[in-house]
Amino acid sequence: MKAINYLLFVFLLSIACTSEPEPMVVNKSNQVDSLQTEVKRLKALLDNQSKSRNPRMAQDLSFNSFLYRFMTDSLYQVKHVEFPIPYIHWKDYYPGSTIDTSIFTSDNWKHQWL
Repeated sequence: MKAINYLLFVFLLSIACTSEPEPMVVNKSNQVDSLQTEVKRLKALLDNQSKSRNPRMAQDLSFNSFLYRFMTDSLYQVKHVEFPIPYIHWKDYYPGSTIDTSIFTSDNWKHQWL
């Protein structure tokens, strides 16, 4: 009985090792390869665009320069905020009281340093 089980195991193992890979695995591999190629192409395109840009413009687009200007320049701040802004808060500014909604418009906007 052990010999039959052993022979059956060896037979099944040899069948499993000699079978062709499933087409689904090959398709997934091809998809991954094509996606990697597309990512490389897009990265190269972005690199070329950033090199051709004016260095001053790239500096102006950086987050740090935007944040500093947003903090210090009230007109720049108002220009870059979409009004009206709904502000949902507790009516008495105490949790548990009723909820109230205020609306900020550009007319009642007060510039504050962040």
